[in-house]
Amino acid sequence: SCWTTVTGVANVPYPGIYKIAVLWHNDVAAGDNPAGAIDNIYLGEYTCPFPSNLSVTSVTSNSITVSWTPGGDEISWLVSNGHQTVTEHSTSHTFTGLTPNTSYTISVSSICGNDNNSIAVKTTVSTLCTPITNFPYSDNFDSYTSSTTVKTGVEPTCWTLAHQDVTMAD
Repeated sequence: SCWTTVTGVANVPYPGIYKIAVLWHNDVAAGDNPAGAIDNIYLGEYTCPFPSNLSVTSVTSNSITVSWTPGGDEISWLVSNGHQTVTEHSTSHTFTGLTPNTSYTISVSSICGNDNNSIAVKTTVSTLCTPITNFPYSDNFDSYTSSTTVKTGVEPTCWTLAHQDVTMAD
């Protein structure tokens, strides 16, 4: 089965009775069946303000630093990169020991007490490629063929094709 998790927040400005509608459409990519399903719905009030202005302030080949603005008077946050989750007591955090040239989704949520966290704000960022530090450096690019690079414009990871007018024989 293929489940899609959807998380959302609806700001309800006034008390009252509201209706929730869920629309499901089968694009028949997996056949006429499966039917749609809805599971694990939670409706409640978030009393813990969520942080804002999540920004990436520094990126290297093995680290990412993020910062944010508190949503209220909270003094700690859960910060995650999908592999590590830490409790942070300042409005920035640096993840270290990361893998070069890898995408990470960073999330930050406020902690307002026991079992009272805010929704998370998220951003996605990739670490840089590993810098070349040993010279002279040589790479013969034998694992790349003309059909996978010059002709298609697809460069090897962490490289940029500088002269696209080069013709290579097959």
